Amino acid sequence: MKYKTHIAFSTLAGVCVAKFLDIPFQTDYVMGVAVGSLLPDIDHPKSYIGKKLSKTSRVMSKTLGHRGLTHALPFWLCLFPLGFFMKENVFLGLWIGYLFHIVGDLLTVAGVPLFYPFSKARIKLPLAFKTGSSVEKGVFIACLLLIIVSMDANMFAELSSSLAIQLQALLKMASELINSLLIR
Repeated sequence: MKYKTHIAFSTLAGVCVAKFLDIPFQTDYVMGVAVGSLLPDIDHPKSYIGKKLSKTSRVMSKTLGHRGLTHALPFWLCLFPLGFFMKENVFLGLWIGYLFHIVGDLLTVAGVPLFYPFSKARIKLPLAFKTGSSVEKGVFIACLLLIIVSMDANMFAELSSSLAIQLQALLKMASELINSLLIR
C-alpha cells in the first residue's frame, strides 16, 4: 500500500476502534494512528517515512529487508511496553495504526510474513491487489468516505476541541518567542 492509503485505512480502523472502546477521539490519538500507520515501512528507504528518517531506514533495510520483522505480529506485540512511557492516547493510536498497517498489507499481492521470525511465509488475503493500482486508489477513496460517515458529531466535536486547544498553546508559544526576541 502507498502511504496515503495506509493512513486512510488505519484512520478508518482507528475511528471504529475509538467508537467501540470509547477512546477519546482527540488529535493526539489521531496523530498516533497516522504515525503508527507509517512506522512499519521504516524498513524501506523509498517509503514516505523511510525518506524522512533515511539513515535509520537504510540501516533497517540492510539488516531486516522490507516487509520482514517490522510487518510481523510478534514485533507489533513487542511494542506494547512502549505504552508505559508514552501518553496513553498517543500510544493507543500508534499501536492501532501500526496493527492496521500490517492488516492493510495483507490486502496486497506481496502479503506479509505475519508470524516472522517463527515463519517466513508471506500471507495475503484472497482479494489482494497490487500496490499503486486503481484498486488501491478505490480503497483509498472508500476509506476516506467511510471515515466521514463513521464519525459521529461527538467525535468531530472532540477532535476539533482538542485541535483548538493545541493550536492555542502553539500560538501562545509563538507569541512568547516573538516577544522574547523583540525585548532583547
